[in-house]
Amino acid sequence: MAKELKVGILTVITILVFYYGFNFLKGIDFFTPTHRYFAIYDQVDGMVVGNMVKMNGLAVGRVAEIEILQDRNNKMLVALDIDDELILTDSSTAMMADNGLLGEKMINLTIKKGNRNLKHLDTLIAGSAEGMIAKVSNSAAPMMKKVDILLTNINQMLVEYKGMGKKMQSLTQNASEMSGTANQLLKTNQAKISQITSNLAQVSTNLNQMTTDLKPMPQKMNQLADKMNALELEQTVKNAQKTLAELDKMLIAINQQKGSAGKLVYDDSLYTNLNQTLADLDAILVEFKQKPKKYIPNVSVFGGKDKDKKKKKTNP
Repeated sequence: MAKELKVGILTVITILVFYYGFNFLKGIDFFTPTHRYFAIYDQVDGMVVGNMVKMNGLAVGRVAEIEILQDRNNKMLVALDIDDELILTDSSTAMMADNGLLGEKMINLTIKKGNRNLKHLDTLIAGSAEGMIAKVSNSAAPMMKKVDILLTNINQMLVEYKGMGKKMQSLTQNASEMSGTANQLLKTNQAKISQITSNLAQVSTNLNQMTTDLKPMPQKMNQLADKMNALELEQTVKNAQKTLAELDKMLIAINQQKGSAGKLVYDDSLYTNLNQTLADLDAILVEFKQKPKKYIPNVSVFGGKDKDKKKKKTNP
């Protein structure tokens, strides 16, 4: 064989190995039998032949062809070579999505339960998922709007308070003048302020001394109150003891039948005499009620008795 032929054959073999090896590293196995399915999109957004078809993150196929359907309002027909071991249904979807931050596209395959299984050259339900860049843009749009409003408000505030610099300068100057006046006043009355401070210190010292002197007072008052209570209680106890002693003596004398009280308790003659006297008095009162003339003489204050005598004498 000529050297040129050997070089040509080696070049072709190298290109084929490189091509198949590169696609193999991308997850495309040309030796795996596949079925071809179609999906129709409004736009492909940068999708190219060779982009992967993934299901749950695993590469199961690739984009084989992309054509424009001019008779169908310029829609894009995408041919997908998918592993023939996967059984697709009429509810399966092929969603176009981003495959990383660089904007590379992929087909995200989702298999759902359907009424029938798809065959070779059937059409999948197509759709487009929102890309990562679009999501970031949509999320950042409200924030940018708020930032724009904030900047507008700041500009408006700056316009409204444009003359604040002079006012602040005037205010600072007035504050400086007031500070100078206050310093002059302090210098002028430094001696008086020192005297006032000294007097306040002396008053504080006197108050502290007074507080120290007054601290034992509550304890002394409590001790005095305790002593007075003790004295009153002691005197009360002594009086009670004296009274009880005298009562004890009186009870002893009564038990020994001494004195009038003893005789009155133990001798019943007085009780008998009193009962007899009361009985006699009661009898006298009863008789007095029945015969009052027996005890009260028939005497007339106005001479009634003499008139009766004269009547007796005149009447035979």
